[in-house]
Amino acid sequence: MSKTVVVEHRFSAPVEVVWERVSDHRGMRRWLVPGMNVRLQWEGEPAPNGKGAVRVIEGAGVRAVEEIVEFEAPHRMVYEVLSGFPIKDHRGEITLEPEDGTTLLVWAVRFKPRYPGTGGVLRWIVRRVFRRGLRRLEDLIAAEDVPSGVK
Repeated sequence: MSKTVVVEHRFSAPVEVVWERVSDHRGMRRWLVPGMNVRLQWEGEPAPNGKGAVRVIEGAGVRAVEEIVEFEAPHRMVYEVLSGFPIKDHRGEITLEPEDGTTLLVWAVRFKPRYPGTGGVLRWIVRRVFRRGLRRLEDLIAAEDVPSGVK
């Protein structure tokens, strides 16, 4: 049976700034899961992060491969997990909606657990990783927005 996770986060930055960070696959290692390495196996269109990009996420004994299947800058990106993680049929969608200089990011995923009885735990892990990662992304964007010489 499919499991769903939806996480929302309001950023104080404009949609273009959030999009630039969230769609930068190589930069994911700075905010999503510290210690994980993210590299592009294939560049997408538009290069490098667009549709058709294949990213490899590695670290802590994990190796997953994901493909960007839809890319509508600066508002929507959809990806699918091709291999790795104890899941199957994983499809994630990130949408960004601007509102008065802020951005609402909604990250929704649907997946099936590879092993029976693990769905609840996997849903909890995914939700926790996304929430923590988006808070780190907010901090990263805020730190980058500080004028030089202030820190």
